[in-house]
Parts: sequence; structure tokens; C-alpha cells
Amino acid sequence: MISSSVPVLKSKENIECKPALIFNDTDSNKRVLSTIQRELKHSSKFSFSVAFVTTSGLSCLKQQLIDSKETIKGRILTTDYLNFSDPRALRDLLKFNNIQVRMYTKENFHTKGYLFYESNKTTLLIGSSNITQDALNKNKEWNVKITSDDLENKELIKQTESEFEKMWEDSEILTEEWIKNYEPRHIKSKIERDRQIFTDERYPNIIKPNSMQEEALQNLAKIRSEGKKKALLVSATGTGKTYLSAFDVRESGAKKVLFLVHREQILDDARRSYQNILGPNVKTGKISGTCKDYDANIIFSTIQSMSRKDVIEHFKPNHFEYIICDEAHHATASTYNRIIEHFQPKFMLGMTATPERMDTGDVFQRFDHNIAYEIRLQDALRKEMLCPFHYYGVTDITINGRVLEDDEDINSLTTDERVKQIIEKADLYGYSGDRVKGLIFCSRKDEAKEISEKMNAFGLRTQFLSGEDNMERREECVRKLEQDENNENALDYIVTVDIFNEGVDIKSINQIIMLRPTESTTIFIQQLGRGLRKMTRDNKTKEFLVVIDFIGNYKSNFLIPMALTGDATMSKENLKRRLMTGNESIPGCSTVDFDPISKEKIFDSINKTTSLVSIAKNTYKTLVKMLGYEPDLRYLYKNSKIDPEVIIDKYGSLNNFKEKLNLNSIDFDENEDSTLKFISKSFIDGMRPHELIILNDILEKGSITLDSFEEQLNIHGVEFDQDSLDSAISILSGTYSDELKGNKLISLNGGEIEISDYFKKCISNPYMKESIIDVIECGLSKFDNEYRNTFDGRFTPFKRYSRADVCRLLNWNNKNESVTIYGYRVKKNTCPMFVTYRKDESISKSTLYEDHFIDRKTFSWMTRSNVSLDGKEVPQILNPDCKSYLFVKKDDDDSSKFYYMGEVTPIRESVKQTTIENDEGKMLPIVNIPFRLKSPVPEDIYDYITGQ
Repeated sequence: MISSSVPVLKSKENIECKPALIFNDTDSNKRVLSTIQRELKHSSKFSFSVAFVTTSGLSCLKQQLIDSKETIKGRILTTDYLNFSDPRALRDLLKFNNIQVRMYTKENFHTKGYLFYESNKTTLLIGSSNITQDALNKNKEWNVKITSDDLENKELIKQTESEFEKMWEDSEILTEEWIKNYEPRHIKSKIERDRQIFTDERYPNIIKPNSMQEEALQNLAKIRSEGKKKALLVSATGTGKTYLSAFDVRESGAKKVLFLVHREQILDDARRSYQNILGPNVKTGKISGTCKDYDANIIFSTIQSMSRKDVIEHFKPNHFEYIICDEAHHATASTYNRIIEHFQPKFMLGMTATPERMDTGDVFQRFDHNIAYEIRLQDALRKEMLCPFHYYGVTDITINGRVLEDDEDINSLTTDERVKQIIEKADLYGYSGDRVKGLIFCSRKDEAKEISEKMNAFGLRTQFLSGEDNMERREECVRKLEQDENNENALDYIVTVDIFNEGVDIKSINQIIMLRPTESTTIFIQQLGRGLRKMTRDNKTKEFLVVIDFIGNYKSNFLIPMALTGDATMSKENLKRRLMTGNESIPGCSTVDFDPISKEKIFDSINKTTSLVSIAKNTYKTLVKMLGYEPDLRYLYKNSKIDPEVIIDKYGSLNNFKEKLNLNSIDFDENEDSTLKFISKSFIDGMRPHELIILNDILEKGSITLDSFEEQLNIHGVEFDQDSLDSAISILSGTYSDELKGNKLISLNGGEIEISDYFKKCISNPYMKESIIDVIECGLSKFDNEYRNTFDGRFTPFKRYSRADVCRLLNWNNKNESVTIYGYRVKKNTCPMFVTYRKDESISKSTLYEDHFIDRKTFSWMTRSNVSLDGKEVPQILNPDCKSYLFVKKDDDDSSKFYYMGEVTPIRESVKQTTIENDEGKMLPIVNIPFRLKSPVPEDIYDYITGQ
């Protein structure tokens, strides 16, 4: 333990003190919401004054308010101005005993201000943002954030507080009775507003292709112009695949069309969509168990009906000019085969949201690997093609002192206590609209049936459905769920296992409850997608979807942030950052929140999982099937499918990875294999371009001159310095480390760097040469895209580096020095400092240094123990000529890489001598040096590292 506390520094340069403009930027996913959430996290009380509070806006803040019930007191002042605030949101606020709510009703009230109180500091956010979903996430909003730490701000904050108190005293206490009296006025005003919106001439009843459909239509036209007869569309649920196919049928000029579906209940929806696009004069028909419209020009049929011998033989092979296969991942099944092999259309289009779900074969091969377009969940949200969702990861129930696990027995899953908790959370997190219309996904049929029965016993209206229920029963349940009338015939929830994963269009779903482990990102997205379709009906719009995911102690919890954010890199570090900063990873107005316990469960799952490499293998296999060839590192990096570094870290080279997958690998000899591994592991990260430029030129020309090297550096935006060139030469000459086993890739000849005889022999194998070029080009692309713009000649702020990386980039002579650096080392007037922010409590007391951020631009750092102010090290570090570099990682569960926080400057006047206790209770000298960073740490990285 350190004997005296570290001082809290106050400085005019403190980034937290400076006024800042807070706004929404959809391109960089900056949100007003994030600032409010961060301030709530650190506050002991708050006061909000806003004109409008809506259910959607409160949903964005709900998890923070729930988590802080015991730690924060709040006041919210709002109004009945324009009758805009949502009565349901006001009722939700009444559920929080720690929040007082008042209504200002005396005159027009249009304030938007947020006050946060943290110990001796007050923060004011004032501007244009109300508590609405759009204002907090996407609208053009301007808000100024100031703090009382800046003396110039104190008077403004006092004035704001004074005005708030006047209005607070002059307002009415919110009660249920007040809401009942207000509600009729709100409903009347809402009906009038909706009527104006839906009759506005800006919303003509003309269906035009959206941006995704426009691009896909162009690609489809190009595919047909090249003489190709098949194509596959990969598009997230709810993004208009059916409309797209209708647009393309119109563009193609086809007169005889067959539209195949997997489930009968979506036949009529598809038919209506085509009539909306093609008009009423086009003769459409249906082939199903009860209908045989053989003479129609455009026929909609189930696969089962069309595959029947008596039906399919009714049509000649060339009868249909255009065939559309919906849910095309089923297109390799035998019933589909019978249809596809019979017909010979001019063009065939497959459509699927989940090509990875291949039932019996390769859907990509079925459509000749022609991908017309691909739009995944993240793209669809970014383009506002889907309904926004608010996801809440909540801790599942504790049984006998433990959270539910993967192999839980049915009795634990269906206790009265768990069912009551489900109902309680469903009510707490709410829904969009007048009444709940929900789907509940369970892991087992017996669980789903029992939960449905118990929910009914507690007063809800639910129905259990399984694959054993016939189509009529399913459709009846869906009709009862979708009806707007809240009577005895309505359903609140359908409880099921997996029959609604796909092929069902229930647009009015406004709440999804997940009561099962996430064992597949594909299934997760399919189930989430059930509620993401936009819905407008009778002048009513579904504003958002609520998703409540009950998270137990499940091994596969690491899949949740992967599924929600679309992160396919297979990097544990990336997944943990996504988990900590979920909203920054989700486009649009959607939000992601976890309660503290569920967040820890997922962290634990990420740390323990050994499955990411297996998932990377499966992802690569799917890519091979999609493309029809084995993609190289350049493709993987460009398309963000798998982080090439994940493959290289595990297997040394892409070739070795493909060998493990029994794909087309090359049998390189020992020298070729070790050389490819060395180049891949050393330079795929693209941290600096020097070695890559040298390798690229000697492969192409056999040598490189100093002038050519400098010219290539300039192309990549890097200034020449002799030390970095010498370092690169040392590394490629094999003198930096023994990884080349005494061999070298280059030799020096006067003023030129030439390819060595050893390396020349390696690349005489053309496959070897191509593999190295792949690594070089991938590394250079990574440098240009990720490092170049802020590269300081050594490092790029807020990128990640290992100790070995740092030694290389500081031009130190020996890679092995990284093994003995530990916390820091002073050499060549440089001092890299490596900090593990959350230290393992099992380590020696004398190394439990209290290193921590004071704010985003100030870091309090400790030397190692047994160091004093008048010793050798501290004067070296404080020397103005010594450059200090700060590297920080969250914890020891992290990888070996640290975030580079930038070059730092010691705050000399605040350096202090103190002591630390060792394991034997002896007090040892230690020095505390506060450092100032050149640039503030980005909020997402800061929150990730400092968050618990």
C-alpha cells in the first residue's frame, strides 16, 4: 500500500474543464447520449430541465438510471408544453424512488439543460437536446458542456441553478392523477400531429428503391449484362429484399415469374409487395395446398407445393423467365433441388439474410458465387432501413446463490421466481406503442411451455408455439398478437423456441425477450430481426424495439457483443471494448446497455473462451464458399471479415492456417516457411512502413536506393530519419533477433540495399513470392488506413503495441530487451512506460502501484519500488531531453499489447517522494510522477480502460 494519496491536480489545461460542443455525428457515431451517460455514471445527483420526455428517449437512459438507484438522487423538470411528453414515459419515471419529477404548466417552457454533481464539481450541459430518441442520438443538436472547475464557468452555472430552482418551486409534483388528467390532451395532440405527418405532401404514396436497392439493382443489371444467369442477394431482415426483387423483375422485363418461399404464411405478403410495385394490371397468382393459379404471369409458391410431381410437370422447363428463391440458404435442400434442376430461367435470384446457415450444401455455389449485394445489420441500421432497438443485457435469476448456467435443469428455468422476474423486467424496460406485442425465445420446448403457462397464471396473455403446431394455429396466434384491440382475444406474447427465427413477417413486434444462451451469432441476429421491421399502420408508427436478454453464467456469452456490433475480427480486446462502449459500436438511434453483473459475466466469458480461433476457421470456410476461391490477407483486411493479425498470431502465416483447414496450402521447405512466418509476424500489423517499403522494392527490382526509399516514405506521408532506416536494415539483416536463424533478407552494397542470395532463393518459388507480396500490401494498407494520419515518427496515438513492438519502433538494438523492460526503461533519452491499469491482487504488494488517470489528459504514474528522487532513474526521466511514452492496457486478462497514450510530459512541480509496503510489511521508497498527455484520451478508450 502506498503511504500517501496522490494529489488531484488542477490545471487550466485540464481537458475536463474546457468548454466543449456536444453534438450528434452519425458518421463517427458521436452522440449526445454518450455524454449524459458518462456524467450520470460519475455523479451523486443530477437536475434535468427538458421540455419533452418520450418513452424512446427514456429507454436510452433507463439502464443508467436503474444501475444508479442506490447511488444517485435526481430531479427532472418537464412540461405539458404542446402536450408532447409521453404519459408512459412519465409513469416510468414515477417508478424511480430516487428521482423527483415535476411539471411546469404555467407558460411555454422550452428549456434543455442537464446539471450533474460530482463531489466538488458541477457539470452543465445546455443547448437543444430533449429526452427523445432522435435528439439524444441522431438529430442535429448543439449543446455546450462546461464545468465548475473552470472559474469562468461558475457564475453561469450558478445562474442556471438559480433559474432551475425558481421553476422547480413554481411547478407541480408529478402524480398518477396528474398523468390521468393530462393523457387525453396528449392523445388528441398526437393524433393531430400524426395526421399532419402522414398527409404531408412530402410523403407521397409512391414506392421508390431505397439506397441499398438502387446499388443492388445496378449490380444485378451488370451481372446480367455479363451473361450470368444467377446471383445471390445477402441482406438483413427488414431491408426490403422482396421489394428489391420486384423492382428487378420490372427492370428485367420478365413476363413469367416464379417467387419461391419456404413458409406459406409469407406468400400473401410477397404477392402484395409485387402488386404495389408492378401495379394492379399484372396478373399474380398463388400455388399452395389450397390454391393452384397456374395461368398467372407472376406465381407465388411454397417450395413444398412447387416440388410436387403433379405441380412441377405442369410447367415446361423454360416457362419462367425469372425465378426468385426467398430464404435461399435452404436452396440446397432436396425439395429445392427438384425445382431448380427442372427449370431453366433466363435469370435466377437467391435472397437470404443468413447465407452461413446452409442446410445441406453450399448456397454460394448454387448461385455461381455471384454476390449481387451484401448488407448486414450494421449497414441497415446506419442507413435507417430498420427500426431502432434498445437492447438490455440483464442478469438472469440466482438459484441457490448461483446464476443460471448452460446445462440448467427445467425446474430452475421455470420457477415462479424466475417467471416473476421476467414479467417485472418486461414491465420495467417497456415497449413502443399502446400495448406490448412480444416474442419470447427459450432454449427448450418444455421450458417455453411451462413459462407460458405460468405467465398466464400471473395475468398475462401468452401462447406457446412449437414446430408441432400447424400453420393455421400459428397464423391465428400471430393475428391475436398483432391486433391493436386490447381485449380478451389479444395476446401479449408468443413463447417459442425457434420457429420464428425466419420466414415470418410480424412488423408490430415491439418487445423481444431472450431466455436462452447465445450459441450462434446468426441465430441471435435472426431472432433480433423479428422485431426490426419498420411498421406504420393506421397513422401509427413503431418507434423502437425493446430487447431484453437474460444473461446467465454461459460459456458462449462472448458471442453477444460480436453479434450486436458485427465485429468479426475474433479479437478478445475488440470484443471487450465493444462491450464497454456498446453505443459507440451501434449505428443510428439503437442503444446497447448491460447491467453491471451481466457485463462481468460477458467479460469472464471473453477472457475464458478458446472458441474465437474456431469461429475464425468457420468464417474463413464460409468465405471460401461465398467467393469460390480462398481469399488472401488483403481481402480479409479490406472487407473486415477476419483481422489478419488473428490468423498470423495463431498460425504464423496464412499458408499454415489454410493447411489446418485442409485447403490449398503450399508445401514450403523449412527456410521458406520460417521466412514467411518472420515477415508475416513482424510486419502484418503495419505499425511503420520502413521494412515493408524495403521488402516491396527488393522483390520488384532486386534493390532499393536511399533516394527511392525516401521517396516511398514520402508517398506514405512519413519523413525520413536515419535511425529508423538503420533499425529497419538491422531487422531485415537478422541482427535484431534470431528468428531468421542466422539468415538475412538483405545485403548492403555501397549506397544500395539489395536482396540477399538466401532471400532470392526463397522467392524463386512463385507461391512464396506471392504470399510475401500479400503480407507486404496488407501491411502497407493497414499503415495507410490506421496509422499514417497521426503517426509521430515512432508510434500512432491510441493504437496498440507490445513491448517488443516498442523496442523495434524506438530503434533499440535488441528485441530481447523487451523481455526485461517490465514497467519502464530509460535508454537513448527515451523512456517507454507500460501500465496495467487493473492489477491482479495476487501480485506482490510492492508492485501494486497506484497508477491511474486523473482525467483524460493527466496520468499519475509510479516508479518501481526502491526508487528515490535523488537516485539515478528519476533525474533521467525528468530530463527535458528525455522523451517519455505512456502505454496502458486494461488488465492482465488482456493481450500482451498496450494502448499508446502518446508522448507525455512530467508535471515537475507535482513530483513527490512517497513509500510503498512490501509483502513483509516493510515500507520502501517510491516516486509519484504526474504526466500531462499531448492529446486527451478518446472517451471510448478512456471509459474502457478505467471502467470496472
